[in-house]
Formats: sequence, C-alpha cells, structure tokens
Amino acid sequence: MESNSSTELQPGDRVHFAIDSVFLPPASDVLAALRPADHLVGTVTQFSGSGTREKAFAVIVLAGQKSLVVPVEKLSRIEGA
Repeated sequence: MESNSSTELQPGDRVHFAIDSVFLPPASDVLAALRPADHLVGTVTQFSGSGTREKAFAVIVLAGQKSLVVPVEKLSRIEGA
C-alpha cells in the first residue's frame, strides 16, 4: 500500500518519485542514464520548509548516490518498507 500524504512522511521512510520531480540538483543532472518518467526509490533524511510550509521539500538519499531534494507532494511512501 502506498501513501502520498506529507503529514505521514517521517525521516527514515522509503519513498518513490519520478525523476522529473527532483528540485535539486536539476533533474537534467540526474537524467544522465535515465528517462524523465522513470521512478526512483530512496529514503527521507530530513525536510525543508518554504514560506509558511514547514515540510515543503524532502531530502532523499538514494542507494549509492548523493542526496536529492524533492517536493513532498511528489513523493509516495512505500508502506511496509
């Protein structure tokens, strides 16, 4: 079962998202060997706010890769992971 409610996401949650949802680094940097519609799986390490929104962005770590920043509303939590 999957959930995309940002209020449920916590550091340590496993999530998946489309590559073209990546905010930082630019998605074009991530796309070297992937297609924009491909999905990645990673782990939430922390959150960042934007304006009045406390959890606007999540920092995601991919296995063997650097951290990515993705808007929280673009994430889907992987239940039971």
